[in-house]
Amino acid sequence: MVINLKNNKNIFNVVIVGSGNIGSRHLQGLLLIDIPINIYVIDNDSIALKKSKTIFKNTKTNKNIKSIYYFDNINKLNLQIDLAIVATNSDIRRKIIEKLVSSNIIKYFLIEKIAFQSEKDFIKIINLLKKNKIKTWVNLAKRTFPFFKKLKKKIKNRNKIIMNASSGNFDIGCNTIHYLDLLYYFTKSKIKDIDMSLIDKKIYKSKRKGYIDFSGTIKINSYNGDQLNITNYYNSSKDHILEISSNKFYYMFLPFHNKIYFTNKKNKLTEEFFYQPIQSELTNLITKDILLKGRCDLPSLEESFLTHKPMLNSFIKHVNLINKTKVTKCKIT
Repeated sequence: MVINLKNNKNIFNVVIVGSGNIGSRHLQGLLLIDIPINIYVIDNDSIALKKSKTIFKNTKTNKNIKSIYYFDNINKLNLQIDLAIVATNSDIRRKIIEKLVSSNIIKYFLIEKIAFQSEKDFIKIINLLKKNKIKTWVNLAKRTFPFFKKLKKKIKNRNKIIMNASSGNFDIGCNTIHYLDLLYYFTKSKIKDIDMSLIDKKIYKSKRKGYIDFSGTIKINSYNGDQLNITNYYNSSKDHILEISSNKFYYMFLPFHNKIYFTNKKNKLTEEFFYQPIQSELTNLITKDILLKGRCDLPSLEESFLTHKPMLNSFIKHVNLINKTKVTKCKIT
């Protein structure tokens, strides 16, 4: 059966492609929305679809969810889509977006990170969506956190800032982009260089089957002189710490403990609660902004390309150096 429905102008059509871990979080978020929507969940994995059905069944009834459909094949969809959330793995994302655009009328996209595995795929999709006048955002949500929004205003009059992120079993491959985006959000200064010399001369298997990861320290510099250092202590239980500092302030975040430590005006270290919203608390808010305002606090696809590009190229160069290969895509997701 092919679904072919025109959009009721009073009800928005929202599609989720990929109902795995992150896709199911998006679904949980959408089920909290306070504007009328139809939801379409697509995944060729029957177990993932079953999980989505269970989530819907166990969620308190929301009168704004007018209908929900489940499909095991993207070819069964032929819709006027207001928002398509693409939560698949990065290796198939380009093909998924191309298929959606060829078979449906789409107004907006929200895509997961890592957005794509190569600069080439990025450029192809940017050009495709620009041609079809489809506005697109990448789900790098740290910049939507209330505290980081507040901190951005304080950073506005700063000199250079230094960010240090470290943790045991950190998954540098998929997490680096979060901090690159946060650095760009704070500074609007493009990445000048990425130093991989302190990364282990070994490619590790990611927690996700079929993907890779790295360990060691990445050192990143912006054209403004800002610095970002990211360290993964492989096979370690070290706590996750994020430090952000300048000549005017110092903050240390312990995300897993929801705590912030910072220096006050008397240069004394103060502790506060750090509210870190989860995806299922954010998707309904982001979706509502996109559908009603045509904008949201996430980076656009074009803006995110500025941070993805140097990162992907540095990762690919490192993989080729270690494995003595000439791959053009980085197997991270």
